[in-house]
Amino acid sequence: MKTTWVTMLCGVVLLVAGCGKPRTPVVLVVPDHPTGAMEVKFSVATPESQSFSLSVTLSERAMKELTDKKETVMIASYFSGEPKKGALKKYVSEIGDVGLGSTIAEVAPGTRLTTAVVKLDQKALEQTDKESPELLINVYSGRKSSEDNLLDCGFYQASLKSAQGTTIPINCKLIGE
Repeated sequence: MKTTWVTMLCGVVLLVAGCGKPRTPVVLVVPDHPTGAMEVKFSVATPESQSFSLSVTLSERAMKELTDKKETVMIASYFSGEPKKGALKKYVSEIGDVGLGSTIAEVAPGTRLTTAVVKLDQKALEQTDKESPELLINVYSGRKSSEDNLLDCGFYQASLKSAQGTTIPINCKLIGE
């Protein structure tokens, strides 16, 4: 599946706008790992029962500021696929993909391990080309102490199959750090 800046921009726009594919929040967890390293394990309900982990690391300054401000970290994951030939139009988005599901995990800085279970929309999955779904992960602050995002984080975009069984690293620092 082709990854373009338009796809990434659309993902960010949907994320900021708070609309788009349905989201399943994950329960907020109490911090228990002061180093700023967080790990979230994702279990994706597919016939192959795919799972992967995400390791989010905060810089020392980001960890301190988020902790001092009682701020959270949001981890948004979006799953999509290429439409098959003849796919029903109601499943194809304005950017040309088929939304399969998403989840947002809200975690406290330093949370050691949280698990997010993702159930892909099986009817939508039937409208795809049957290749591995695409995975997009964005990380940002929870906007509890500020209207603006406080974090400058990397992101991940690749096939779900390539993420399976791996730990995806994402590093974050404060914006302007």
